[in-house]
Amino acid sequence: MHKILIYILLSLVSILSYGQDKRSLIRDGNILFADSSYNDAEIKYRKSLEKDQDYFEASFNLADAIYKQERYNESSSLFKALINNTNDEDKIANIYHNLGNSLAKEQKLKEAIESYKEGLRINPNDEDTRFNLSLTKQRLKKQQEQQKQQEQQEQQEQQEQQEQQEQQEQQQQQEQQEQQEQQEQQEQQEQQEQQEQQERDRLNKEDVEKMLNAIQQNEKDVQEELQKRKRKGVKIKIEKDW
Repeated sequence: MHKILIYILLSLVSILSYGQDKRSLIRDGNILFADSSYNDAEIKYRKSLEKDQDYFEASFNLADAIYKQERYNESSSLFKALINNTNDEDKIANIYHNLGNSLAKEQKLKEAIESYKEGLRINPNDEDTRFNLSLTKQRLKKQQEQQKQQEQQEQQEQQEQQEQQEQQEQQQQQEQQEQQEQQEQQEQQEQQEQQEQQERDRLNKEDVEKMLNAIQQNEKDVQEELQKRKRKGVKIKIEKDW
């Protein structure tokens, strides 16, 4: 619920023309406000304030018109400025009520609750303010629960991301370790094959040398035998081995 002070003016002959002018602007603004023409009403209230910048009713209704246009930050500022502009407790209670509404629209629920409480301290019988206070408390509780759930969900997501990252890092480390082991095994195998090849080459070289030495020795033995037989005068028939 939203409160607005509508002041019904009586046409009195004794009222000064200056006063009639600012009040007639208020009256015109109220008519426009009641017709939901809030922007036009705002213009009338501002013109009334041009006549008297301390005119409380014009300032209060201006804040209401701005609130209706959903310019909540601006209306909250105007209502706050009005608190110290009057000593009338009913008006102050109405200011706190409307300020609470404006703050609630800004989603400043804690501040709105405090504003409603201030209004109830001045006017404990204001059921509209009490209703809005209760409603805003429920909204705040729901908001806090949703925020808590969101924080828990974010924490869970962060934890899952962290676990996933750790798993990826572990997998990478394992893959790197496996690659390193494979590389070491490959190097060992290559080294072993190289050693085996060197050993085969060495053995082959020794075999060749032995074979050559054996051939040379065989030829030497044959020559020595020929020489012996020549010396004895024995003819020897040499058979070729091929």
